[in-house]
Amino acid sequence: MGDLWGRIWRWITDNAAALGAVGAIAAVVVAIYFGAAAPQTPGNTTTVSGVGNVVGSNNSVTVNNGLTLKDALALVEAQVAHWQGLTREQEQTIREQERQLGVNQGTFQSFFAILQEKNVLQEQWPAKLVEIAERHMALRKQVQSIPVNDGRILELKQKVEAAIADGHHDVADDLLAQVLELQGVEMAAAWGSRGELAMTRLRYADAAHHFASAANALPPTQGARKLAYLEREAAAWNRQGDEFGDNAALEKSIELYKKLLEAYPRGSTPDDWARIQNNLGNALQVLGGRESDTTRLEEAVQAYREALKEWTQARVPLKWAMTQNNLGAALSRLGDRESGTTRLEEAVQAYREALKVRTQARVSLGWAGTQNNLGIALRSLGERESGTTRLEEAMVAVQNALRVAQESGASHFIQVFESNLQEIRALLAERKGKS
Repeated sequence: MGDLWGRIWRWITDNAAALGAVGAIAAVVVAIYFGAAAPQTPGNTTTVSGVGNVVGSNNSVTVNNGLTLKDALALVEAQVAHWQGLTREQEQTIREQERQLGVNQGTFQSFFAILQEKNVLQEQWPAKLVEIAERHMALRKQVQSIPVNDGRILELKQKVEAAIADGHHDVADDLLAQVLELQGVEMAAAWGSRGELAMTRLRYADAAHHFASAANALPPTQGARKLAYLEREAAAWNRQGDEFGDNAALEKSIELYKKLLEAYPRGSTPDDWARIQNNLGNALQVLGGRESDTTRLEEAVQAYREALKEWTQARVPLKWAMTQNNLGAALSRLGDRESGTTRLEEAVQAYREALKVRTQARVSLGWAGTQNNLGIALRSLGERESGTTRLEEAMVAVQNALRVAQESGASHFIQVFESNLQEIRALLAERKGKS
């Protein structure tokens, strides 16, 4: 393993310019295939929310320990295209930094240590590796920007001493206020960096506390920065609740997002207001999915619909499509709990709206995720109807999703889509057998 890993690493280094940062990340995923890993733990098939992350699968994965170096490098190249598709909007930034990241073999090993520490399912490793690496890049830039021995503070202190010596106490007081403000900004930056470091290590609860400390360290004059740290705190609690089943963390996230809505009035900050509404909807949807009562899911639907009042198709089409997809997921969950079909019909409509913008040509994997979600909603409708029309539509939608996932080499999507397709085919066969 060690020698083979070294050869792979040398190949990555030699081809760094062609691969780019995301390519290097994808290459590391090859290491999974060379380890003596246990089969992945099966989970539950779910819809695809947000930008298209799939969580869970009904199928376990067989790990192939017999790949050759040639096979491994071919897998690297196949994965590069996949990851570049997932990070299209960030591609320019990544390319600018690819030679300056300082990401080495030891860094990658620390990434895997994070995954193991947090017991992340192997099927989620590829996406998590990219996420951790992106945070690693951002964290390095943030830490480099922290001022050391700020000359402005020294200059202000000298002015304070002079003002006091001259008896200008009002001037001295104003200058001391400026010193405190600068020191508060520096302290907040340090707390913020600790928060981002904790996020990189998937220690979301620690990150939330650090972001809260950053917000508290800032003086009243830094209102915008304070809100930004509070939003990071809310996001950290959301991740803690979503990924680790921590409902109390989700409740904290929801509470913070609701407070942030008060700080971002729709009239003066419409884009911020819509973003918070969407994020609030995400937290409500996850928590509502775990509760027998449907109140949280109803609130999630309302939050998404509020966001869509500002994130319109004409103004921000991709954000509009993302929110339509999220709305569809919440409506689908509600529909599964109700005896009627109204919510499921609304979910189907929301997904079809999203697909008007989230096209295969524009965002192929996002399109595949929404097609999968549409198929799930149609399947639920088909189960409640006597004919086969909805089930056949569901099969077509999931087949479309699977085809694109296969073309992109997105293995973690493929497993989920294949499982969903198998279930739909079984339902169709049973329905046709009874007719």
